[in-house]
Amino acid sequence: MITLKDTFKINTKKIVLMAMMIALYIVISWISKLANLSIFPAANFLKIEFSDFIFLISVFFTGWFYLLFQILISIFLRILILGETIVDGVSLIFADGVFVLVFFFTLLLIERVFMKLIFKNTKKEESVQVTSDNKKTKNKISADIVSCIIALVVSTIITSLVMGFLNYIFIYRLYIVILGFPQEVIDDFNKLIVPFVIPFNLIKFSINAVLFIPAINFIRHTLVV
Repeated sequence: MITLKDTFKINTKKIVLMAMMIALYIVISWISKLANLSIFPAANFLKIEFSDFIFLISVFFTGWFYLLFQILISIFLRILILGETIVDGVSLIFADGVFVLVFFFTLLLIERVFMKLIFKNTKKEESVQVTSDNKKTKNKISADIVSCIIALVVSTIITSLVMGFLNYIFIYRLYIVILGFPQEVIDDFNKLIVPFVIPFNLIKFSINAVLFIPAINFIRHTLVV
């Protein structure tokens, strides 16, 4: 269950969990870098990352406030350890931040508004007939999965569009300011946003969404419960 309770409270367990998730994120990022998976030959600088789903898991157990620190620290370590450029780091911060925060608040909205309406009707039915605890649990688990899937779809689409816009507005320009790329190269990058960058992000975040669903179910129902 997504919650905003104690969002800003210092919690030792959350800090330890955050450190563990950062370490796991760096390891999976390193594996992704070794795999070097590019799906568009015309834009082979776009590489599939398998590490974003770690942030989705983290937001469940640490909340969005701790997640922001986790993203910043993780990307800083990627720059130091994996040799990412500062511009790549900025892009990752925005992409991962938008992806996870949109997912978090969309899921929160679903659980606070739509799921309440659904379970109101369920309670009315339960007043007429007795429902077993197992059936209630299964219904709750199914509802959680459906809510996650909806939030992931919304987040994937919004993040892909937002990152296309941010790349065009200022991220690609940082390659000129910080790395000294010529304007012609940036113009070529901009031409790739609609045909390649946006579809790439849709695929990348969809892959991480698919990885997230079984991972969070395993953690919540095997290790936590």
